[in-house]
Amino acid sequence: MRWSACLGLILCSVVAGCVPGFNGDQQGSGGDSGPGMDSATPVPDTGGGGSVADTAQTDAMLPDAAPADSSDSAATFPDGATGLPDGSADARGADATGTNGDAAPDTGATTVSEASTDAAAVTCAVNNGGCDPHASCTSPDGGVACTCNIGYSGNGTSCAAVDSCKTSNGGCDTNATCTSTGPGTNTCTCNTGYTGSGAICTGVGSCAVNNGGCAATAKCTATTVGTTCACNTGYSGNGTTCTAVNSCTTSNGGCDTNATCTSTGPGTNTCACKTGYSGTGTTCTAVNSCATNNGGCTGGQTCTSTGPGTNTCACGTGTIACTGSCPTSGVSCIKVTQIAAGWGHACALLSTGTVECWGRNSEAQLGKGSAGSNSPYPVVVAGLTNATAIAAGGNHSCALAGSSWECWGDNNIGEIGAIGSAICDGQPCTLTPTRVVSSASALSTGYSNTCAVVSGQVECLGDSSMAVIGSTYGPDSCSGGTNNCAQSAQSIESPLLAGVTAVSSDNTAACAIVSGGEVVCWGEEGTGEIGPNGTSITCSGNDLCSSPVQIPGITNAVSLAGGQWFLCALTSDHTVECWGSNEYGQLGSTETATCEGFPYACSETPSVVSNLSGVTQIAAGDDFACALLQNGTVQCWGNNAYDELGNASVTGSCQGQYNTCSSSPVSVSGVSGATAITAGGNFGCALTQSGQVLCWGFNSFDQLGNGTSVNSLTAVPVQF
Repeated sequence: MRWSACLGLILCSVVAGCVPGFNGDQQGSGGDSGPGMDSATPVPDTGGGGSVADTAQTDAMLPDAAPADSSDSAATFPDGATGLPDGSADARGADATGTNGDAAPDTGATTVSEASTDAAAVTCAVNNGGCDPHASCTSPDGGVACTCNIGYSGNGTSCAAVDSCKTSNGGCDTNATCTSTGPGTNTCTCNTGYTGSGAICTGVGSCAVNNGGCAATAKCTATTVGTTCACNTGYSGNGTTCTAVNSCTTSNGGCDTNATCTSTGPGTNTCACKTGYSGTGTTCTAVNSCATNNGGCTGGQTCTSTGPGTNTCACGTGTIACTGSCPTSGVSCIKVTQIAAGWGHACALLSTGTVECWGRNSEAQLGKGSAGSNSPYPVVVAGLTNATAIAAGGNHSCALAGSSWECWGDNNIGEIGAIGSAICDGQPCTLTPTRVVSSASALSTGYSNTCAVVSGQVECLGDSSMAVIGSTYGPDSCSGGTNNCAQSAQSIESPLLAGVTAVSSDNTAACAIVSGGEVVCWGEEGTGEIGPNGTSITCSGNDLCSSPVQIPGITNAVSLAGGQWFLCALTSDHTVECWGSNEYGQLGSTETATCEGFPYACSETPSVVSNLSGVTQIAAGDDFACALLQNGTVQCWGNNAYDELGNASVTGSCQGQYNTCSSSPVSVSGVSGATAITAGGNFGCALTQSGQVLCWGFNSFDQLGNGTSVNSLTAVPVQF
């Protein structure tokens, strides 16, 4: 029974892996009749006899690694094993037979210690020592310890499988799925849209590589299904293709409609107000350029705004641009206040007090300081800066400067005073303005004489051959003649010349308006200029009347104009009356009768010019006359041989002459808005409201002032 139990224990220890005990074989002593006893500490046999060899059956059950008992012979381990496994006690029982002839076997009893060790082995071997099937049973210090196996958790007696996916996603990437594969084990699989080991997952088309397939100017965003692309600010497109946005193409980039939008990069721009506007660019206001520095206009120009920031500089109403010889440095606009025409030249008085003349200059009548070539454009009269009135005769000119009249030009017959040393075209002349008459209120220049109104009286100088100076016997001798001129003013004495308001002289006679509007004249009577009364009074030979004679029928004259052998008077009722020669219809009538000693048609009695009314000013040339009407137009009549009537419709002759002429007034082409007129030898000029001077007719001496020498049937502007 004991051997059976021992054998069972041995088998349990070896096969089931029970905790081994230490079993030292106790050999009986010589002569002992009882079996040897197992003890905690092996005790050598006391008998001298060798021990009985262990049975092959017993040792054959021991593992090869178990060390042999010191008293066992190697022969007892037929397989060559030398003992029990490491840490296992010998479980063998006592020797089968005693030594020294002992017949009885060992008893097999265990010490207390041995019995305790064997009990622990039995505990882990049975039912895993009470531990959970998924735990390991150990017997430290003779006790029992239960430890849950890897993949399980618990106290050892109770172990539950661990789901590693529940902790930190099983070590998988946040973009991976953790799948449990057993207790404490799992796999990691990257989610859709991601790739990698599972522990590390990168989004498919990762933004880190080629910007996730997005355009370089797009923002890449990784998602659970890939990436999304959005064009950066300033770009437009689907994200994979982005185009720089020109913000200026939409709402002008936020700029004002009057601003220029300039792109400075994708989606960015600057705003700058356009020329003519000011502001921030997002708000722009039209600039009135005239408000600053007169818009850059100088020289008397008027600034006129033509739009935002733009303007024109032009001479204002009544002024004209000075494109030629401007009278004053820095002045680009001139205003003409008066015009006067001589036989082949004309002059203009400017608001600056200067005078400019153009046309013939053979006798220095232009006043530029020298005689010679004509001037097709106005030139400044030297030395005049304070003129207030002007007059032009045959080949000389005069201006009222202060209280004195100063004249220049031809002085062949003393028409401008004392003869100087200058010679022009072979005869005496004055190159620059020279004082002639002082304190004159009015002045008139004839072809070869000059008359002025001084303190209500008339004074004249120049040629005495026609008694214009009040005598046919001059105090001076001019141009080789004897007592044929007056180089100083001669007073015209007559009781009829009281309260003189105006004076006019032509080639052969002079007339004055006296108080009450009556007209008195003196000079040559043969052409009818002295009127019918000239035939009833005693005049010197050749019908020269040196004493004034009253012209009948005129009692309301306001101004006079003298031509060659005829005169006209403007009356207060705005009509015109003329008398004298009517050779070319210059009297404005069809009178064909002749006068005493004059072979051509003439009239000693003033007659009203037909078909003419509303007249505000009159002028007379050689053989024609003109009238300025209230409506600003000009009408002329008389000779038209040199286009002096300014009307192309005048083609026929009149008064039996071969020249084209008209005894009825015709309108001058190209003139409107006229404010003043004058007439020269065979040409006329008008001053307009716009400040222009327009001339027409004969132009062989450049007297039209338009840069040419061609006659004109239409008024052309003088080019100042």
